[in-house]
Amino acid sequence: MLTRVAAVVIAGSLWSPLAVRAADIEFREPRPLAKLVGNLVEVSGYLVTYEEAPYDEANELHTDSYANGTKFRSPTWATIKFQVPSRTGVAGIAASSPEPRNTAGPLQMIRGFVAQYNASGNPGRFKTISDGEYIHIVPAGRMLNKSLEAFQPILDTGIAMPPEPKLCLTVLEDLLGQVGRLRSTTIVEGMVPLNPLLHYQCNVVGENLTAREALIQILEKMGHATGNYDLNRWTWNLVYDANINGYFLNTWLVPRVAIASQPIGTVEPVEPASVPSLPKERPSMIAPDGSRVHDPAAK
Repeated sequence: MLTRVAAVVIAGSLWSPLAVRAADIEFREPRPLAKLVGNLVEVSGYLVTYEEAPYDEANELHTDSYANGTKFRSPTWATIKFQVPSRTGVAGIAASSPEPRNTAGPLQMIRGFVAQYNASGNPGRFKTISDGEYIHIVPAGRMLNKSLEAFQPILDTGIAMPPEPKLCLTVLEDLLGQVGRLRSTTIVEGMVPLNPLLHYQCNVVGENLTAREALIQILEKMGHATGNYDLNRWTWNLVYDANINGYFLNTWLVPRVAIASQPIGTVEPVEPASVPSLPKERPSMIAPDGSRVHDPAAK
């Protein structure tokens, strides 16, 4: 599981989940919006997810060359300072705190963060959608030659999964493999909770589901399967890697705080795409060049 706290600067000092108050959060590292989401999950227990689109090859990526001839493509990031509304609790509520969360509602707050990111000139453009429980930060399109082009978020893809229970890891791999085939890409596990994936049974039920809805079912059933009195909850990020022309799925374990005490905002359902016929072969978890992949963002 991914439980990494970003090194950020607030009003000139290093920020941690136990910080008391701040007006601005400054990120000086890759994927600042994803890092902010991770902090929201870890500190306040919000169910927030993050998904990327491919980057603009000509304008959002740079190439690093190494002495051994290896070349590595990665997005070009600029420092960004998010303005945090007062009394949000983003930097003021520790995971064990019983204090109430932002009374203005996390959906409005997160939309504000997304708008600030979109205006920063950093790679990608994003929007927020809500299913009434989770808040999803998803691509608003993809940049191509500095223009925003239409792009269906990867996890909007319509899927069809057999309802029979299987090992959770098998069900997750089947889901990612199916979506990868439908979208002509590769999706592999990055930082995921291997213990429940390898020891418990999962299944996906329902018709006309999106891949996002199926992923939520898998993660929630893993949380119930552990036998804990309290449900373990996970959120995720789905990050694009130009070096494999594919995606890494990473998960966050959500702290056990009072999550359902407030509505998060308007429900905005996502219409799944039609589901074409699928090949029967088992999805490969190997990069297109035949090598095993790793998550460069997990260094």
